[in-house]
Amino acid sequence: MRACLRQALLAVPPAAKTAIILLALVGAALIGSRALMADEPPPGTTPFYPAPNDRLGFGAAKGAVTDYDVASLVAGWYYDWGVGVDPPHPGELIYAHMIRVPITDTETIQPAVAQAAVNDPGALWLIGNEPDVATMDNVLPELYAESYDRAYRLIKAYDPTAIVAPGGVVMPTALRLCYLNKILYAYEARSGRPLPADAWHVHNYVLNEQRGKLPGVPPGFCTPYGELPGLNGHDDMEQFSAQVRAMRGWMALHGYGNLPLIISEYGILYPQQRGFDYYRVRDFMRASFDYLLSAADPTLGYPPDAGHLVQTWNWYSLDDTNYAGSGLTWGALFDPLFKQRLPMGDAWADYVTGNGLRVPYTQVVPAAIRLAADEPPYYGETSPVTVRALALNRGNAPAAEPFEVAIYAGEPGQGGTLLGSQVVSGLPARYQGAAWVEVAWTVPATATWTLTAQISGANRSLTLGRRIDLHLDRIDVAPASRVQVLPGETTTLTLTATVYNYGNVGVRDVMVRFWEEGRTGAQGVLGTQSIPTLPVLASAQAVFVWPEVAPGSYQVTAEVVLPPEVPEDDLTNNQARQAVSVVSHELNLPLVSAVPGCVTQEERNLIRNGSFETGDLTSWQVGGWPIVQEDAPHSVDGSYYAWLGMRDNAHDALTQAVTLPKRAFCVVLLYAWGIYTTETCDAASPKDRLTVSLRDPGGQILELLETLSECDATEYWHGRAVDLHAYAGQTIQVHFQVDTNASAPSYIALDDIHVQVWAGE
Repeated sequence: MRACLRQALLAVPPAAKTAIILLALVGAALIGSRALMADEPPPGTTPFYPAPNDRLGFGAAKGAVTDYDVASLVAGWYYDWGVGVDPPHPGELIYAHMIRVPITDTETIQPAVAQAAVNDPGALWLIGNEPDVATMDNVLPELYAESYDRAYRLIKAYDPTAIVAPGGVVMPTALRLCYLNKILYAYEARSGRPLPADAWHVHNYVLNEQRGKLPGVPPGFCTPYGELPGLNGHDDMEQFSAQVRAMRGWMALHGYGNLPLIISEYGILYPQQRGFDYYRVRDFMRASFDYLLSAADPTLGYPPDAGHLVQTWNWYSLDDTNYAGSGLTWGALFDPLFKQRLPMGDAWADYVTGNGLRVPYTQVVPAAIRLAADEPPYYGETSPVTVRALALNRGNAPAAEPFEVAIYAGEPGQGGTLLGSQVVSGLPARYQGAAWVEVAWTVPATATWTLTAQISGANRSLTLGRRIDLHLDRIDVAPASRVQVLPGETTTLTLTATVYNYGNVGVRDVMVRFWEEGRTGAQGVLGTQSIPTLPVLASAQAVFVWPEVAPGSYQVTAEVVLPPEVPEDDLTNNQARQAVSVVSHELNLPLVSAVPGCVTQEERNLIRNGSFETGDLTSWQVGGWPIVQEDAPHSVDGSYYAWLGMRDNAHDALTQAVTLPKRAFCVVLLYAWGIYTTETCDAASPKDRLTVSLRDPGGQILELLETLSECDATEYWHGRAVDLHAYAGQTIQVHFQVDTNASAPSYIALDDIHVQVWAGE
């Protein structure tokens, strides 16, 4: 067998490339839909999604969405890999914002976030675009956690109703879910609380995970490979759906099972010359729509959406006909050069209209409560303000019936006081108009207060409470965090801490204290600086000059301290740390690289001789007559692999026991396989089989992982990555069994078998 795997192409560069003219056009696509009964709702209809077409989205990769007649697609949403300050909404399309990572500071994104939140309250914010891929965002999990913390707090400060979704990995495989595990751990270690989220988003491509070939393995991981579905697996709906369920299972395991799941990107990246012609891509799109509209599970799915596994999804792409310069790709809905709808766009439109996915509906909601005043309110002080409540119709049809918007101090039915109300005669469909209701109010000097906007007849309300949340983002060191001095000399450093007020009231007399960690009491305190006033959604700097700093390594901390009587709602973001080094020029200390790479001390392999590089089967329990072959192994730097089968009536087995740690970021079984056969495939009655299972120490099967046969024969290596977290703390056997019949044997190869553990104890 040949020791090679096709390089997987990667998703979505946001930068535009030169458009190409399609080399061929295909005639009009047939409608891929089933006939509906007269009283039968469209597939995917739930109270959460009255119009299922709202679930379908696309990414505008090459041009502006307004360059195309996108209304003809009857889609629900789109994005363009950026933040839309005032995005267009052709055809009632909802816009989703994306913030790329890493985020080194909030100043770079704050103006756009602030304006977008004002113009588009309650919008979806996707944080990260393939942070696990070298050619995309490419950040270590720890850096993603830090960036997400910055983005989440900033967005929520300007729009508490925003839907903020972490994730964005290229596909939810076992390795990528391990990457997400490390993000959760890093976030909690950083902030002292679980990572907050309103939804999760992932891409759902089916690609090979192999180090050195895109999309590769996640940054910070040393394992050589993960899932290897091969070229033809790129449109495998079985793997596609398995990844969806894996992500849903991961969400449930970590306490996010009650949140929406968004597939923020998927599609076909391979070109026609690799076998992905128009008909194959069209059929995949139809099959994926069928699956995503119907897939539901009362245990794993999102409860408000009738247990549907996925709430919305985004096709790649609107207008990329030559992904990564690889040749003609058929996923594009429009031609980026001539702006005309392509056959795939016809297939999309036919699917939506043929299934009747657009259902008219209205959804009037209170979308925002804002305080307007000449002088912003401060905690503990009375202040006259104007309370403004925004009513929107998020539905796709006009709301003709009048409704009343009432504003309360407190909550109605719980002692709240009516401040005022106004009848609104109706609202047009989404993005075509809005209604503001205003009342005068005096912010009390009490510790807490609440405002409620309620819409009559719709049982919908929105509450805004007093919030104090100061955020210490970072410490800047001047002239640098690493300074060289002459022997016997010291230096002076300037420490600057930037403090943000993410609450909705101002605060006075904020103190920032600087100290050196590792030194206790008064000796550890370097100094304090006062910030007299910190208004709402403003920032201020506390600057401390640190004189006569001798050579050495220091860990400096800055902490925000409010007056005792001011009750801050979130104390987890009141500190920032910074490493500082002062070195003599005679010392040659190496700089620490921040480039993502292997973190070997956190990762280890429990399988012994899993690549068979001893040239024999040492460490394996052997059944039958497997051999070690030296020819074309899976590993590029290896020489051997194991052969099983190879003869009639073979019953070959390889078994190895491992004891899994009780606690780890994750534990993953990896194995690469290849099959060469002399049999004729009969899918209904396979003759030669490879069975992979997990067994207890006594040999009883705990879980059957995979059964392959001569029908899976291929000239390339394939691979699997299996999450073993359910067996934490147990001793299990990894068991490979090959059984052949009495004629035409199959040759089954195994290589690079790992039980990979990250940060195990």
